[in-house]
Amino acid sequence: MSLFRTPGFRLLVALGTIIIGCTLAMSGCAKPRVSEPSAFVRQPNLNLAAQGQLFEEAREHLKGGRPHAAIRLLTNLVQRHPHSPLLPDMRYLLGRAYEQTGNVVAAEESYRALIRDTRTDDPKNRRLLMHARRRLSALAPELERAGPRIFNGLLVTVEDVPAESERGIWLSTLRQAGISDLVLEIGTPAWQGSASRPGSRSPAEATPNDPPPLGVYFRTSWAPVVEDLFEQIIPLARERGIGVYGAVSLRRMPWLEPEEGWTDVRYDPESGQLERSQALDLFHPGFQHYLEGLMVDLVDSGVEGIVFRGDAPLGPRDGFSAFAMSRFERAFGSRLDPVALLEAEDAESPGLKGPAYPSEFWRWVGWRTRESLALMGRLATAMRHHRGDLQVGVELHAAALVDPARALVQYGEDIVETKRAGFDFLLLMTSGAGGDPDGPTALPTSLAIGAPDDRPLTLLGRAVDVMGDARHVWLTQRLPEGSEPVTSVSQKLSTARAQLPEPVGLLYVPAHLTVP
Repeated sequence: MSLFRTPGFRLLVALGTIIIGCTLAMSGCAKPRVSEPSAFVRQPNLNLAAQGQLFEEAREHLKGGRPHAAIRLLTNLVQRHPHSPLLPDMRYLLGRAYEQTGNVVAAEESYRALIRDTRTDDPKNRRLLMHARRRLSALAPELERAGPRIFNGLLVTVEDVPAESERGIWLSTLRQAGISDLVLEIGTPAWQGSASRPGSRSPAEATPNDPPPLGVYFRTSWAPVVEDLFEQIIPLARERGIGVYGAVSLRRMPWLEPEEGWTDVRYDPESGQLERSQALDLFHPGFQHYLEGLMVDLVDSGVEGIVFRGDAPLGPRDGFSAFAMSRFERAFGSRLDPVALLEAEDAESPGLKGPAYPSEFWRWVGWRTRESLALMGRLATAMRHHRGDLQVGVELHAAALVDPARALVQYGEDIVETKRAGFDFLLLMTSGAGGDPDGPTALPTSLAIGAPDDRPLTLLGRAVDVMGDARHVWLTQRLPEGSEPVTSVSQKLSTARAQLPEPVGLLYVPAHLTVP
């Protein structure tokens, strides 16, 4: 049984709720219902002896034929201790663990990271480097046969998935069209948020005109389950060489009851007041605890990875919940006034392209973005405890690379902080897909942007430069209106690949899924 579901833990949560609620009530904030779970308290770094003990535990797992357990331990150690003296050993053993699982591509990446980042002034490190190069040589024939696995994905919702009897043929057709992976929305889409709540009608009582029930499509005790679609799709997809990723919109989960009190608060300039938003509050400790449980159950469904979507961004008027404001005020020791922060929106300053926001505004949006990324990082860590080789990525608007200031204000995105968060890949919204109407209208291979030394640099080049490897960059491609996804992908794939000088990933987005 999970720690978070034991009676003792729930009792601690209840006691914490009372303490935090009283504290916030005295400060004029809304009374929270759930305290911040201990899993989300930042853990101190382990000392070298503790790191060594866990490293030896991973080595024993590997000797005992349990490579996945070793991968979980080593991945966590590498992420938490990037400057550890044991890092070269961790990366080498991680490569050997991946070899045991047959994942030669991941093994290659681990060995190359070891070679790239390890200093040669230590004799022990020189021996490790020699062994890593030997392993790369030994893997070369297998890597050449496998070739680089290039991501060619298709974003789908449950409405796009055919009936159970037709799914095998559907998946085979997608594979023949060049699709390597499906990115499947984990639950009912956000636009169904106004529909009736789950359970209002039984399936037998439902009529064709009834809105579909709200819930998720994988087995979990944290949300209403409409259908365990992931369990049905994943084995069929794997038989055909197709991976399945889960697409998660953290601020849009329409199956959650508003009465939970987890909705965000936004500033309304017309009334000059704070009001409840339809989006969810990433800073609410109860919601954070909920997300961890939900995401771990999603990983247990067998997905290859998770994509944190950017379709419900933190705009300049969002994020003013009691939890966010109180945490910011404790961090910086200053009272936050939303009216003063946003009064510049109505008056542009001469010589500037947009509003001349006060310095406190920039401190606020920067802190808010960092904290949001930190939450996603903690979720990724919790998920990787269950699946060491899980791929976790985040979706960003193209503006994050072209116009960082605008991206920070309009979307709550920062490319530098995103890189530091340690995601496995970056999904870049292009071709107007994913709600970026100002994004480029074609593959970003020729759009020149400024570089620090005035070199011409394409948008794609900048993304690859940030992530360090073209395979860790995915681009969205919107399919034409009214087109059949399989036909469109088959027609566009060879053309798109011919335009791309790098093995970047492509995620095809059907027109009906594009966020306005």
